[in-house]
Amino acid sequence: KSQDDKDNTFKYVDRYQEFRLNITYDIDNQGNICYKLNDQLIIKDTGRKLEVIRNTDDNIKLTLDLALTKFGTKLELTGTTEFRQRVVELAVKNNYKVEFIDEQSRLYYAKISNARIINTKTISR
Repeated sequence: KSQDDKDNTFKYVDRYQEFRLNITYDIDNQGNICYKLNDQLIIKDTGRKLEVIRNTDDNIKLTLDLALTKFGTKLELTGTTEFRQRVVELAVKNNYKVEFIDEQSRLYYAKISNARIINTKTISR
């Protein structure tokens, strides 16, 4: 791997340590980066995709942070409807600048983003 790849990997780990999270990583036999929190696998980076292993809100937000850094703002979600909706809801709630390119997530994002704007306007009156 190039030096840039190594720097990026360390950058992510250092960033988590700033928040005092006990995030570590290992590289498995297939070359996947396995992120661990308190020695429990939470995220697997296979290169082309990030897999959330432990499905908590905090782990999904960490995966979103990593995905936005690694892939940019256009993300495709896969998985169950419930998982996709949860990711979209967390993205909206935490003001992530993201564009979902899979149809199901994109439509749900538009729906709840518009609902949030309407609710915000109603509250501010």
